[in-house]
Amino acid sequence: MAAAHATSLTRIPMNINDLPTELLIQILSQVSSDTPWQMVTLGLVCRSWYAVTKYSPAFWANVVANAWQFPSAPIAGSVPSRICFLDTYATALERSLPFYFSASLDISQVLTYYPAAGALKRTLLSTLAPHSQRLVSLSLVLAPEEHMQECHDFLKLPLPVLEEVSLTTLTALSFPNNSMNIAIPLPAPDDLAYRSLPPCALPRLHTLHVNGTFFGPWLARPTLKHLHISGSDTFSDRVPTHGMLLGGLQACPALETLDIDTALPVWTTMPYDVSLVDEWPHAHALQNLRRCTVRDAHEWTPKFIQFLYAAPLPAATMLYITLGPSTNLMSLADRDGFRDRIPADPQMWFSRDLCALAFSHQPHPIRMELNKHALWGEAAPTISRASGVAAPHALRVHAGDKKRLELTFSPALLAQFRARFGLTFAEALIMQIAVDPPLARMFDDSALRPNIDELVLDLGARAPAPLWWRLFFRFFGHVRRLVVRAHDASALFGALNGKPDPEECPLGRNAGEEELLRYVRAQFLPAEEFVEEFVLLGVDMRFQGSEEEELARLILGAFARRKAAGCRVPREFTLRYRGVPRPAFDERVKCGLEGLVRCVVVGSS
Repeated sequence: MAAAHATSLTRIPMNINDLPTELLIQILSQVSSDTPWQMVTLGLVCRSWYAVTKYSPAFWANVVANAWQFPSAPIAGSVPSRICFLDTYATALERSLPFYFSASLDISQVLTYYPAAGALKRTLLSTLAPHSQRLVSLSLVLAPEEHMQECHDFLKLPLPVLEEVSLTTLTALSFPNNSMNIAIPLPAPDDLAYRSLPPCALPRLHTLHVNGTFFGPWLARPTLKHLHISGSDTFSDRVPTHGMLLGGLQACPALETLDIDTALPVWTTMPYDVSLVDEWPHAHALQNLRRCTVRDAHEWTPKFIQFLYAAPLPAATMLYITLGPSTNLMSLADRDGFRDRIPADPQMWFSRDLCALAFSHQPHPIRMELNKHALWGEAAPTISRASGVAAPHALRVHAGDKKRLELTFSPALLAQFRARFGLTFAEALIMQIAVDPPLARMFDDSALRPNIDELVLDLGARAPAPLWWRLFFRFFGHVRRLVVRAHDASALFGALNGKPDPEECPLGRNAGEEELLRYVRAQFLPAEEFVEEFVLLGVDMRFQGSEEEELARLILGAFARRKAAGCRVPREFTLRYRGVPRPAFDERVKCGLEGLVRCVVVGSS
């Protein structure tokens, strides 16, 4: 019986030809998928495979969906080899009838020999053209200078079922960073990117992935719902001008998601597309936008944020902005010929327009998170357990249960910013509010400032100076509930006690300008208002050392001082510290605040 059982477990070999036809088609469709033109030889293997390659349109629909490109320069340039290759592609397309199919073509290769005879000027795109009415998805890799006209002409063909288009380039123009006399390719008024396609073109297009250098009004369609524009630090990979970018977005009224990745223009507006920019605030663009994602160097984002605010974006739009380090293109932004210049200070990434996008027109309570889950002072960046990557340093704004804004710093920008200014993300944000008069007035004026229900501030081991805390409470002392995660609380309560700062630079390595320090020292903590619920978490008593009594004295003195001066004090105060319980410390704080604060919770967590 054991022998019989062993025999029953023996694997029985199966011939591939015994598989169901549908499964065999799927398997054969993946054979040499990187060289699909060689699949015509599969029919020579056996009778079953010949039947599949001869009579299965589904097989050939899968074959033409693979990436097709000329396999080598000799074949691409040799007239007989070129004709044979294109005939193979045409045969595959014919055999795929009547199936709908996707096409992926790489036509970026620069040919060493291009025949002059008209009959021999066939290309992969022209071979695909007769089957355009069955095309569902199209992916093209182009050389911009050689193929823009051909691509433009192809998209004017009848494409009744085409839903997704991807246009990218592998070529990029690069310029020496130290050259000030370089020729920058700028769009001309008669460029194809400014020309709109016929109204009947691309009637079902809903998704577009495009390299920045290709985007313009010519690709804007009223049915488009999802737009992804990608580029790089190379100038030629970006959208050429803001006029071209805005002109394209204006003609996409159904757009729901917009993703711009390192593709924002360096040039702002050329004389011949000024009208596209002037029309933007009145065009009612992006009114169906649900999510907008922008990832780019921090010197290029403020201008685009200004346009988003001028649109304006719907209140329900979620805005995700990731700021990267400076590029090598700043020298290009200071040349003549602009109508609008890039902001003079590229470090001013938190603008009034961005603040307005985050906070204005919100009927629901606002919850603000600053630097949460990103402990800047730690030796190594915080690692997300789920993703295994460094957690971003971010400003997050929620309106009710929906996220309104997420502003993040890339790790490279964090390193660059700290090396230059010596400030953390949270410190820099408060300092930018302080040094920008319109923004400072916005947070100072009770009629203008955002009504923040809860603010969560995560500092980790970082201990900002008392001067910074003084600014923080000036701008955010009105929040109803303040949650601070900090290992060291001495500077915080030192600021509430009015404790003077040391004479050395308190705000960072390069923040010692006397004018700025005089401004900060002139600020007073708000008297008429103060947070109702003050929650302090994660205080590490090891940071206080033998100064445990000093910390208790600072806490009691801060609230007693405000009460004696007729200023507001919190209605509830919670202090959770790390480490073993300290009953004497707990009792002293609780007893000292009795009669000052209605509800006090102190203890180890």
